[in-house]
Amino acid sequence: MSTLADEFCAWVLHPSRTNDELYTAELILEWGRVVWGWKHKNPEVTDWELDRKKRSARRLNPAYRPKIDRDLLDKTIEVWGEIKRFATSYSDDRVVRNLSALHFFPHLEEVEIRDCEVEDFSVLRELQALKKYCVTEPHLNGGHHFQSLEDLAVLPTLESLSLSLSGRISLYWVMWGRSTAWRRQT
Repeated sequence: MSTLADEFCAWVLHPSRTNDELYTAELILEWGRVVWGWKHKNPEVTDWELDRKKRSARRLNPAYRPKIDRDLLDKTIEVWGEIKRFATSYSDDRVVRNLSALHFFPHLEEVEIRDCEVEDFSVLRELQALKKYCVTEPHLNGGHHFQSLEDLAVLPTLESLSLSLSGRISLYWVMWGRSTAWRRQT
């Protein structure tokens, strides 16, 4: 019987993956390397200038196609159950347009997506352990995709929701026990 981790591996390596699907997978693999490093007390030494150049190249190339690093994939599969967070960097990287890879990580507790142009948020319904969700649409160009909180309404453990929507108001929602508060940020 295959596990979700095995299914994720097969999904990532399948040639039918789109550039946008692979980009989200690439971000997961980069975080998987961090988690793997914590587990094995072998943190990756980051060359910040090389990292900045990589993000810039991803952002500036509309045809960018991620190349899946098999070593990173193997490390991510090893620590699959320990990956509790998916987050993107700020405006210095490519816009996220597809979240389908998150299907393989129903145990995620935090999702933070900056520069988000996702049209289908339905995968969020599968993240039943999700406690914190933050989404930011691009402020300079794009956005206007987030239409409804419906996909989040079914999440039993959601405690914090932060939305920064392009051209519209920003909302920050916090739940304390049974009471709910909405704050409008300007």
